[in-house]
Amino acid sequence: MDMLRILYAEMRREAHYLRAYRLEFVGDLLLFGLGFVLLSGLFQIVAQGDYSTQQQTLSMLGFLLWRAADGCMLRLMGSAVEESQWGTLEQIWMGGVSPAIILIMRTVVLCLFWGVRVAILGAILALWVGVEGIGVSWLELLIIFVLSLGSAISVAYLLIGFQLVHKQISSLMLAISTSLLFVTGALVPLTHVPMWERLALLLPLGPGIRFLQQSDNHSLVGWDGLWLLGHTAIYLALGFYALKRGQRRARQLGSLAHY
Repeated sequence: MDMLRILYAEMRREAHYLRAYRLEFVGDLLLFGLGFVLLSGLFQIVAQGDYSTQQQTLSMLGFLLWRAADGCMLRLMGSAVEESQWGTLEQIWMGGVSPAIILIMRTVVLCLFWGVRVAILGAILALWVGVEGIGVSWLELLIIFVLSLGSAISVAYLLIGFQLVHKQISSLMLAISTSLLFVTGALVPLTHVPMWERLALLLPLGPGIRFLQQSDNHSLVGWDGLWLLGHTAIYLALGFYALKRGQRRARQLGSLAHY
């Protein structure tokens, strides 16, 4: 019952936030939609017209996956910073309800909200630039998105753990989330740099993006799907460990209430 109340409270909180910043929401769609169109045009020029519709579709899916992860990561970190500034973080982390449950419910809500946002952005881009079918079903696409988001969100958990102790590290989140767009091959496959392509498989979003790009030759029922699942599980374990350790250390130092 507590989980349902927390889920409802987080949904109301995020709905109020979106209502208050509705112009930002519209601007976000326009900015990132136009940004992807411009990048697609640039790729067409660089490839001298050899940038196929299927390649454009895969780039769009990678871009949308990154955008959902980017939004969730920044919003999670931003909420922790806001609560530190307003002095409510201590109440949450020292209250009777487990902070992990609150964070998980907040994450679920953010994933739902950002899922809707990128779906709207994807529909606009599909009408704008055109798309072509790829070798995954809608169910497989959903599984890939959810597992990939899990690995990226775990980075936010890890940094929130550091935030509880060290403060003022939120700028790292922006740098990390932005770099993931390029270092994971979300826009352009990294097949021309084999060593970097292998490294990208260890990064958040990397296995999911690689799977989308090679979906014609891979299946979720196999080693690729198993690695995608294991990759997410490892990142979640690291994220929750850092979060729990940060909470314990902050309580020892009495720094939850200080910003």
